Amino acid sequence: SRWSSGAYNFFFLIILCLFKICKIAGTSKKEMIVHIDCGRGWRGGQSQALYLTRGLKEEGFEVSLICQKGSPLWQKAKDAGIEVFPLKMTFEFDPLSIFKISKILKRKKARILHFHDSHSATLGILASLLQPVPIKISARKVDFSVKGNPFRKWKYDKLVSAVIAVSNGVKEVLIKDGIPESKIYTIYEGTDLSKFQIEGTKEEWKEKLGLSRDKFIAGIVAHLAHHKGHIYLIEAAKILKEKGANIEILVIGDGELKDFLVSKTKELEVDDIVKFLGFRNDIPYLLKAIDLFVLSSYLEGLCTSLLDAMASKLPIVATRTGGIPEAVEDGVNGILVPPRAPSALASAIYHLYSNRNLLIQMGERGYQRVKRLFSVEIMIENTLSLYNKLLKDKGFEPLSF
Repeated sequence: SRWSSGAYNFFFLIILCLFKICKIAGTSKKEMIVHIDCGRGWRGGQSQALYLTRGLKEEGFEVSLICQKGSPLWQKAKDAGIEVFPLKMTFEFDPLSIFKISKILKRKKARILHFHDSHSATLGILASLLQPVPIKISARKVDFSVKGNPFRKWKYDKLVSAVIAVSNGVKEVLIKDGIPESKIYTIYEGTDLSKFQIEGTKEEWKEKLGLSRDKFIAGIVAHLAHHKGHIYLIEAAKILKEKGANIEILVIGDGELKDFLVSKTKELEVDDIVKFLGFRNDIPYLLKAIDLFVLSSYLEGLCTSLLDAMASKLPIVATRTGGIPEAVEDGVNGILVPPRAPSALASAIYHLYSNRNLLIQMGERGYQRVKRLFSVEIMIENTLSLYNKLLKDKGFEPLSF
């Protein structure tokens, strides 16, 4: 043979090296990322968990999601082809869930563990005591103080690698409560702009959805909970009715306050103009039909429904609280009013009701703003950048994207 054994060995070594290089290149994007979300319903937090896990999967990363068995998130994630581990996570310190999560972490060899709510963080942190994970990240999506809950404060301060605040408003509350600023990273929530590119006029969609074509329609999309401030919007409706405004207010969403709020509309004699639509799956079409989006919260992290409304080119009337002013520029793409102030809320709504050209201008400016700062793509990119920083700090190779 013209080839010596040494040449054969050299040739074999080259092939082996090429195989190793190809294997590394083929798996360079694979990182064991596990997300946990304890939500049982479908709200903004669950939509963000789906956007992020689906985006990571599409980028080629190995990502898994632990969520409530039978929940809307479980079904939607399954439909998106995401690896889902459904669990019945009963309460924050559920020992069976903690054990099951630790088994999943071991099976997936998780390197990054990302929590989407406070209960998820508790369960995941305790599970990681049984099966250690180098990097643990907790999202903070509300601007409620953690000062009154020593365990929660300790959790964000000592037990996670980083906290993602969905707005600078949330970040400021955490810093005020004693969480080190160095651990907090603001990453805005994102919306899928493509979902809101809907053909047709407002009048056409009002008719399709059984709404009044000739009425000015304002709408709020929010869970019926105290901090969303629906009661102040109902009180504002009474003022608008007394002004003679040809207006209808749609309350979209469900929650524990529904019976109370419905009774309040009857008490204030505005049940003819305030309509409760309950939970809806056709939000993009409803946003296409309405003229103005209203958010009456007195506490708010950021609010994904607000971003959806901006993606729908709607002007905004909202309260100056939490992260809302980071999305709504007063006088530019909406009007900001003090929280818990029905008269100010009514005045702002009436001002835009009376200035239809301003409505269109503000809606277009809001669309440009959400496209620039609050898209799903930007949220995913910023989250990946944080993952890489934390991996680098721990001495791991960064993700490629």
